[in-house]
Amino acid sequence: MIGGATRGKGLRRYCHLGTGNYHLKTARLYTDYGLMTADESIGEDIHEIFLQLTGLTRVPHLRKLLHAPFSLHQALVAKIDRNAPTRGRASLPASLRN
Repeated sequence: MIGGATRGKGLRRYCHLGTGNYHLKTARLYTDYGLMTADESIGEDIHEIFLQLTGLTRVPHLRKLLHAPFSLHQALVAKIDRNAPTRGRASLPASLRN
């Protein structure tokens, strides 16, 4: 979901990214995750993805988001490879965040 509002001299995007389970009955079976943000780079990335999905542009270069099947898999594997030797194997808390 993406929305916008004019603030001052420009448009400010408000975005909600989620795992997508909005069905009343199945939503009780597992937990979804969502992010509500006004981050400018994420808003631009989402706008580019919508343009790509509607056929108006090619696969975009995104600033913050990973876009399956174009960049998600490779980026996740790289993050795991980068963290595993120093954190996971030493029994320390590990994370996939940058």
